[in-house]
Amino acid sequence: MNYRDRHINYLLGRRVDRAPFTLHLPPWTSTAVRWMMEKKIRLDKDFNIRDLGALRDEMVKIFKTDIPPQALNFNHGLFLGPFPIRPFEVIEQDEVSMTFIDSWGIKTRDFTDKTSMPQYLEHPVKNMDDWKQYKKEWLDPDNDGRIGGNWSEVGKEWMEKGYPIQLGDFINVGLFGSLRWLMGDEECMISFC
Repeated sequence: MNYRDRHINYLLGRRVDRAPFTLHLPPWTSTAVRWMMEKKIRLDKDFNIRDLGALRDEMVKIFKTDIPPQALNFNHGLFLGPFPIRPFEVIEQDEVSMTFIDSWGIKTRDFTDKTSMPQYLEHPVKNMDDWKQYKKEWLDPDNDGRIGGNWSEVGKEWMEKGYPIQLGDFINVGLFGSLRWLMGDEECMISFC
């Protein structure tokens, strides 16, 4: 059973040889560097540790995991996200951190000198009026630019290789991920309740 068959059958509740075991995200670069320094992993000296796709692929080899679902992106990489692409806007920056508005419209503060979980300061949807405006401006399904690129050819190639495929990139897809970016964790969960 290849990776693709295992994922599809597992999601559909069919028999599988074993449950899929994947690493959807690679470790933080600082974690991988530490593992290298502690000689827990070995990477080629020419390996670009900042290339997250290559790092994820290397972790698949090291930990002997399944290949995670490949994100079939449409044109701009956020199939279910805002479009047209929202410009990245730096609001404030000092020697250790940066405050910015990201592609979803989230006001975020993050370290510039080390890797860490960012601090989400403000999400774009706080009420129904915000939602209506956001939907109109950034989530128009009829916008011709939303779907483009060579996604069909890439998808066929990945299917032939036996890769599982998902639409859009983790964590921006799905019912929870998208709402989380729009409303924040707490408001999203309250809305579900």
